[in-house]
Amino acid sequence: IDFSVTGSDVMSKLGAECITVYYQSGIRWVFAGEYTREESGMYGTNRTEFSNTIYFHGTEGTYYKIQVEIFAEDSTGSDSRFQTFYVTA
Repeated sequence: IDFSVTGSDVMSKLGAECITVYYQSGIRWVFAGEYTREESGMYGTNRTEFSNTIYFHGTEGTYYKIQVEIFAEDSTGSDSRFQTFYVTA
C-alpha cells in the first residue's frame, strides 16, 4: 500500500493516521487488517512531505477495499483526510 502526503509547510508530524483493509465476501466487506500511526513507517517528523509503502499480504484474486487516513500536525493543530481505494490482489 503506497501513500504520500504533502503539507502546506514544515509539519511536526506528517503521514498516515490509519490504513484499514477489508476484503469482499459476497456483498459484505470483512475486516482484514489495520495499520495505525504508532507503527513504524506510518509518519515522518519535521518535513513538508512524506511517503512510504506498507506491505499487506493479500490472497491472489481477492477484491480489497483500502481506507487511508492521512494527517498533518504542527503547533497550530492538525488536519486529516480519508481516501478509499479498491484493488484486486
